[in-house]
Amino acid sequence: MYPARELADLARRKAFLRTQIELRRESCADAARRLGAVLDQVDRWRQRLRNLGAILPLAAPILFAARRPRSALGRLLQWAPVALRCYRRLRSAAGGPGAVPPAARFTYGDRGG
Repeated sequence: MYPARELADLARRKAFLRTQIELRRESCADAARRLGAVLDQVDRWRQRLRNLGAILPLAAPILFAARRPRSALGRLLQWAPVALRCYRRLRSAAGGPGAVPPAARFTYGDRGG
């Protein structure tokens, strides 16, 4: 068998290693908590951008068309495409009669040819 002194050294070494393992587990758990908080914040921002992306197709043409033409006819010609686009997008989102099917919608990469 082993002498008592070697057994005592092994017991001290075992206790030391267990302490080190416990400290590293706590350190890893703390790092995982911090990473989880960061990922949660990133997920919230991603959701905010996704929600903003639903508004931008309506807001961008309106902001672009906000320049002031001089005549009433010029204003009508300027706002008519914006109003029609907004009407179609809202109608498509509602799925009502006259809605444009998703496959027929214009995409920026598609130039129709």
